Amino acid sequence: MDFGLAFSYQFKDEVWWKKLLLTGLIALIPIVGPFYLIGWTMEVAGRFAKAQSGDEVELPDINFGQFIVKGLLGAVVSFVYSIPVILFVVPIAIAAFLTADSGPGGSEWIMIVTSVCCGGLALLVSIFTGFLSFVALIELQLKDFKAAFNFKRNFSILKNAIVPYLLVLAVYIIVTPILSMLGSIACGFGVLFTVPYSASILGSFLGQAYKKGSLALPNEAGVLEI
Repeated sequence: MDFGLAFSYQFKDEVWWKKLLLTGLIALIPIVGPFYLIGWTMEVAGRFAKAQSGDEVELPDINFGQFIVKGLLGAVVSFVYSIPVILFVVPIAIAAFLTADSGPGGSEWIMIVTSVCCGGLALLVSIFTGFLSFVALIELQLKDFKAAFNFKRNFSILKNAIVPYLLVLAVYIIVTPILSMLGSIACGFGVLFTVPYSASILGSFLGQAYKKGSLALPNEAGVLEI
């Protein structure tokens, strides 16, 4: 994992500022903007996943239609992977509904026990399915919609690169708040750069982690031959 590269490759592009600015502006468009940003980030991740040693990865050019479609498909994939988490949240909602009119000292213990048990499990499952969905999104980018749901392969890739994925999560949790704070500069106009820049960092991290996990698969050359 080249963490320094994830923060610096963007500026090797002569028109990096233009690509980030336009991506940031498109991301602000209601409804379609977030889907575009997802698709754009998937493109970055795919480029890093396919890049060979020494290759320079460039920021994607603007492609409104293509990235929106990719983002929509990516959102569907992410939703499917989040279904197990939803199944753990449902009991909490049911318990809250059943105990809403019980009054003080009623069945509050039911709500407490349900929230602790199901809430804790939901958190653990969400972390696992979240990582797995990141793998699936790159499979979608590199291959097709069906490949995103090859759970056995996706789990193998995640298992082979679990440490890089955990490092990605830790670094990104630290970096995102800092970039958000910087984005508030100049009456908030800084977000036009910090939002796509943050997405470009995430894409680089995910692509590198995926590549490490893919190359470790037995009897495969990894994504370089995809």
